[in-house]
Amino acid sequence: MKFLSARKAVVGLLLVGFSFASAWGGECKLRAQLVWGTDGEKPDGKDLPELEAKLKGKLSHFRWKNYWVVKSEDTDVSGVEAKKATLGKCAVELRDTGKGQLEVKLFNVDKDGKLKHLRTVTEPMEKLQKGGTLIVGGDSKDTWNDAWMVVITVAPPAPAR
Repeated sequence: MKFLSARKAVVGLLLVGFSFASAWGGECKLRAQLVWGTDGEKPDGKDLPELEAKLKGKLSHFRWKNYWVVKSEDTDVSGVEAKKATLGKCAVELRDTGKGQLEVKLFNVDKDGKLKHLRTVTEPMEKLQKGGTLIVGGDSKDTWNDAWMVVITVAPPAPAR
C-alpha cells in the first residue's frame, strides 16, 4: 500500500514538473519595439508615440531625454523555430533556445529589403518573464547624437472581450 502511494506521489510530482516546464519553456508572447532616443523634439507630421513611462524609467541611465516608438510588433516565441519581427529599418529574430535562453539576432534592413546581420545576444527567459527588459541598439547613422534601440519585453495580455 505504501509503495502505491509513493508511486502516486512521484507521478504527481512529475506532472507538476512538466506543467512548470511548459509554463516557462513553452510559448511566450514578446513585444519588440524600435525606439529612437534623442534630445530633439518629435518631428512634425510623424505619428510616433512616446515610450511608456515604465520603460522610459528603465532607460534612465542613458543620456537622451526623449524616446519615441518608431514601430512595435508582438510575436509568439517557441523553441521550434525562430520568429522574425520587422521594425522598419531593422529586424529581429527571436528564438527560445530550449535551454531557458532567448536568442535575439539583430539585422539592418537596407532599401532593397535585404537583411544584414549585426549581432546576436542571449538573455535568460526567466528574467524577461519576471518583468525584465532586453535592450539592443547603437548609434543613429542618420542624426548625430541620436540612438536607436530595440526594446524587448513580455507583451501585455490581450484585453478581454
